[in-house]
Formats: sequence, structure tokens, C-alpha cells
Amino acid sequence: MSYLSPESCNLCSKCSFIPKFDLSLQILNKFHVTKKCITSNVVFTLRIYFLIRFINKYLNYRRRSMDKKLNCVIIDDEKHAVELLADYIEAIPNLQLLKYFTDPLQALMEISEEDNIDIVFMDMDMPGISGLDLSVAIRAKTKYLIITTGHSKYAYEAFGVQANEYLLKPISMSKFALMIKRLMSLENTSKTIVPADDFFFIKTDQIQKYTKINIKDIITIEGLNNYVKIHTNTETHVAYLTMKELECKLQDINNFVRVQRSFIVAVNYIQKVEGNTIVLSNKMEIPLGTTYKKQFLMFLAEKTMKSNRSISE
Repeated sequence: MSYLSPESCNLCSKCSFIPKFDLSLQILNKFHVTKKCITSNVVFTLRIYFLIRFINKYLNYRRRSMDKKLNCVIIDDEKHAVELLADYIEAIPNLQLLKYFTDPLQALMEISEEDNIDIVFMDMDMPGISGLDLSVAIRAKTKYLIITTGHSKYAYEAFGVQANEYLLKPISMSKFALMIKRLMSLENTSKTIVPADDFFFIKTDQIQKYTKINIKDIITIEGLNNYVKIHTNTETHVAYLTMKELECKLQDINNFVRVQRSFIVAVNYIQKVEGNTIVLSNKMEIPLGTTYKKQFLMFLAEKTMKSNRSISE
């Protein structure tokens, strides 16, 4: 039995329309299709032909999906640090290195919005201009900003420039991969946002009685022993719920942030922040908890107006 091959594929006129490419030959050989079989069975030939077309369309679709990678830029004056991050980027299919800079001033002059940058890996200690000042200058030109530094002292400043992640050197592959996984989850979540309900009901202490809570009216939620107080702009409601249950209910609404173990606050009702104290519009003062401080500072940095002017100006 002679199977079709690239060298011996001389089909008769009835089935010469069969595509002569490697994938078709592989499939035909897999089914043990002979020249005689193809010639005598046109129906089977058509089935094979359209199967090949379908498979190729699917492969092209998968190829286009895989081609959608996040463009990365590395800015670090240490060459070995650049090479390490470049190797990590190359190892992850969803990333591709667009360019790198060992001179921060060159990066300042050359990076533009037309580059379509998704991720910038920014070192802090660099000559000429600090990573902090450079981050302020180019933050609007990248979707994600990752701080890479050997010093933990820059953590607070990193949130001030709206950094998405903070990687402390030396950076291991596992630490890098976990950070990218978090970013990809954030990337996928931003594409699949589903509108949430704008109200819910709670049971009262009276049988068969329920109270409607409009989410837009909630100022803060206070957790007590085995129940919660829901403070709204008109009154306070008590419900036999846990903080975790309410946090899950409100997790898809960007207006709420947990600031300590016993408080969830609506950010649009925050009047001011004084040190570690959050003052709400109803005059409640809530101390910022250590566990939730990092998360809150990230929110605060994102919502704080800053000038794009340089320090010299």
C-alpha cells in the first residue's frame, strides 16, 4: 500500500483540488488513504478536504490568540539585572520584551505612548534620574508598572507612583511568575466585569420583616461579635451577618475597601485621611489597620492628583 507523501502526491483530475500541504498529507496518511481510494470515493475525499479546512482555521485562531502578548520594557542600569528579567520574560509565553534601557535618561526621551507598552519593570537606584521620578514621567505610557529594587525603603513611594507590584531583589523565577500570574488575573478580570446589583435585603429582628439596603447609601460597615452594623447616610441597620459575607457581596463594586478587620468603608464617603485615621462624611473616625494598610495606600495613590511637571519646574 502506497501512502501519500510530498514526493508522490500525483492525484487524478477528479480530486486534484485536495490541498497539497503537510497537514493534509499527515491526516490522509493517518487514515491510510490511498490514491485509488480517493479517486473512487469522492464523498470521502470531500469530507477529508473540509476536515482539513476546519483544522487549519482552528489552528490559525489558536495562533492568533497566542500572538497576543504583553509588551514589556525593562529600565535598569545594571546589565545583569536586565539580562535576568529578559530571560524571565522570554520564558513566559504571554510576555515579550519590546525594548530595554540601562540609561534612565534615554528611557525618558525615547518611551512614548505609541510604543503600546503593557508592563514597565523599573529599578529605583539609577544615575541621572531616579526610578521614582522616571515612574512619574512615564506612568501614563504603560498599563502596569512593576518596581524592581534591592531596597524595601521604596515601598511607600512605589504606591505613590501607582505601581502595581513591588519586587525586591534578588528576584527569583518563582517570585516573577507569581507576580505575572496576578497581573494576568487582573487583565482577565478587567475584560469580564459583570454589573452588580445596586441593593440587597437584610432580615430584621422582627419575624417576616426585611429591610432594603441601597448600596449607594452605605457609608461604612462595622463588624461586631456575631453581627454587623450597616451605617448609611440616613440610619444604621443591624444584621446577623459576618464581615466576610458582606465583603463577598460587595467585592465586584469598586466603591468599597476594607481598611481593618472590623470596618469596610465606601470610598466616596471618605472626607479626609489624617495619618492612619480615615474620617468619613458622617464624622466617624476609623483607624487604618496594619493588615489592610498596603491595599488602602494603593487605592489612595491611584486616586491622588499629581502634577506631571518635573521637580525643576
